[in-house]
Amino acid sequence: MLNLVGICGCGGGEEGPQSIYKEFSKSKEMKGFSYTPLHTEKDEMEENVKNVIKLLQSTYDSTNNKSILIGHSSGGAAAVFAAHELKDQNPNPLQGVVLINPQTDGLHLLEQLEFPLLIIYGQKDRYFRQSSIEGYFETSKAPKQMILMPNLGHDLEEKTNTKTIRHTRELANTIVSLMYKFFIDKELTVDNSVNLPEKSDHCCNIL
Repeated sequence: MLNLVGICGCGGGEEGPQSIYKEFSKSKEMKGFSYTPLHTEKDEMEENVKNVIKLLQSTYDSTNNKSILIGHSSGGAAAVFAAHELKDQNPNPLQGVVLINPQTDGLHLLEQLEFPLLIIYGQKDRYFRQSSIEGYFETSKAPKQMILMPNLGHDLEEKTNTKTIRHTRELANTIVSLMYKFFIDKELTVDNSVNLPEKSDHCCNIL
């Protein structure tokens, strides 16, 4: 069993973009995974990294289960910084890293990490360019995959900032399924990017 730990962006909290972290534990794709919530503080990178490492170590000590860090935006930087701190630890509580629309701060460390790396990038991200993310991605020597989602913005919004129940649930299912294929089935291990279907027409707005 692999444990998933979601790290929020600079705003802190524990729900993630579009509250997607809340949906992970409910996902029908969660076979082989458990989920542990992590509350992060707003704009407190150093403290958040320490708390991430502490949570991973306590989870490993109590269950012997390794964890996968999932970081969105500046939470991606926190995930990379934590992975860098843990890179020489043995036994190691970390299994891999998932970055969702990460900020570029800290990504220079990817070339030093051997943990499997999955990057999920919404091509309508207004803050961090795809070419920059791809440049850092290419420096990683670990098993890696970059998934492009053409219709999603930085906070995983679809076309507009309208939050939708089904959009979040379907997106959570998609991301968990991708993690399963990459970390458990070992199916997504090529270095080239993969485009997912551009249109999702089964959303219902929250009024």
